[in-house]
Amino acid sequence: MLVASTRSLRLLETLWDDLAQSRASMQLVMENRRKDATLRLCEWFSTPLIDSNGGVIGVI
Repeated sequence: MLVASTRSLRLLETLWDDLAQSRASMQLVMENRRKDATLRLCEWFSTPLIDSNGGVIGVI
């Protein structure tokens, strides 16, 4: 199980805003804290899911 660090949570909020505005896929590397408290660097690829009205309904 991965849990985002406080610093990564702020980055995720910014990422969500950027995805919603740009409607483009993004790649990032961020720090995640595991259940056992160790930190891992993870590479993420995010693509917004757009509904028929052009709104962002999710991210994969």
